[in-house]
Amino acid sequence: MSKSINQQVFYDPTGKRWRLSLSLGLFIGIILLTLISLTINNVFRIYSINSTIRALTYDSQRSKNIQRDIITNYTYTYEEYVSFKEQSDIIDQVFFNSARPELQDGQINLITKSGEEFERIHKFINDNTPSINSNLQISDINYDKKYYEFRDNSYTLTTLINNQKYHSNFIKQIKKHILDQNYSGVSLSFREITFADIDKNSLYSFIEELDSVLPQSRINLSIPTEADISKVKQVISKVDSLTIQINPIKNSFAQTKDLNQIDQNVQKLLKEFSNLPVSLMISSDNAIFTYQNNELISNQPISYSQIGDLISKNGLKISSDENQPQKPNYLEYSQDGYDFKIVLTDSVYHYNTLHLLDKSLGENVTAIGYSDLGFEDPLSWDIINTNDINVRQEIIQKLKFNTFIDKKGIGDIVTPSADPVFGERKIEFQDNLAVHQEIITLPKMPKHILHKLIPIPLPLLLMMVLIQFTHRKYLIFSKNMM
Repeated sequence: MSKSINQQVFYDPTGKRWRLSLSLGLFIGIILLTLISLTINNVFRIYSINSTIRALTYDSQRSKNIQRDIITNYTYTYEEYVSFKEQSDIIDQVFFNSARPELQDGQINLITKSGEEFERIHKFINDNTPSINSNLQISDINYDKKYYEFRDNSYTLTTLINNQKYHSNFIKQIKKHILDQNYSGVSLSFREITFADIDKNSLYSFIEELDSVLPQSRINLSIPTEADISKVKQVISKVDSLTIQINPIKNSFAQTKDLNQIDQNVQKLLKEFSNLPVSLMISSDNAIFTYQNNELISNQPISYSQIGDLISKNGLKISSDENQPQKPNYLEYSQDGYDFKIVLTDSVYHYNTLHLLDKSLGENVTAIGYSDLGFEDPLSWDIINTNDINVRQEIIQKLKFNTFIDKKGIGDIVTPSADPVFGERKIEFQDNLAVHQEIITLPKMPKHILHKLIPIPLPLLLMMVLIQFTHRKYLIFSKNMM
């Protein structure tokens, strides 16, 4: 009797009941997979649209702890946007590199930034941090090709200023752009190599005319630490504030500047222009130098998150110059016939920079901050947000590699799904300067969610293969039961 019942239950020589059950299960599975996929995709799209993707930072949502303004500049990359959002609770001023000179029909015109990247950051400030002071910055760095590369019809700021016939038309366009975007002022920003070529009489003429068309207290002059003081002195009566750019990186690894040299240059400028409000803009732009047969092939910026990947994957050790301990630490390695050296302007370097500069900063230094958002060691912002040396030393003994965005398109954004665990550094100090760092433990990076789900056809294909395999096994089982 028992055998007869089993035969009735399992006996299905044509497989109709089995196929019907599988078809029903497959139909329900398709509906469930579709609903789950659409739900998750919509959630991720909402995150993307609302720009809530955040790079993880140390002690986020902290309060500001120093009286000086904290400043930065901005060239409209998505990495900058992520970093800016994380630091917006302590940033007071931003210099937006949203315009550049370009030759058109015999005139040098002001070409202004527009589009998604432009709208996103300004909307964020208007909606969330309207107290931030926004300024236009016109620089010798083309905002479309950030690192000193120019199209054939792109003019540097220096070239523009040295040609006085272009001044009036260009200045009118500056005024219009400032008023249209409600900028507080304009900053003219020069690099070391270009400021050396500028004609001081043309510079004076340009700033004098610009000053005559703008409301009061609108002009900032941004110069490198090695700027010719005589050129600055000639125009200083026409500018309202001064920014000193602090950057240890030059055209080769061997030319990397010593902090003592930088400090001396900064002190000279501060002493010379003690009656003018001064800001210090410290570079956070690391650099990788590529050599072949001891010949320099290239010099490119590299973000701290990329450096973290190299350290994690290749076990690189951080080195320091024993003869010049005030130079930045560095990494070196070889690969595929090339030798690489990476100069670190990380939180350890920023600790040293601030420690040296603290001794010479007078009341006229009203603001301090970092350039090159998106490339920085995330702990550097906590270094700048305190004057307590013990707190600073505690911060730099941690290690953190930021988590950044893979791509900006919807469906391609990578976000952290868990908080990281800090790594640990051992710092060697001499007279409270960090002369060497050694990585003891690496940070544990968070798991990531990739916002590009596997297309539905793939899981369905796998399901169909599984069904066919199971069906064949069932038919064999059914025949055996006969």
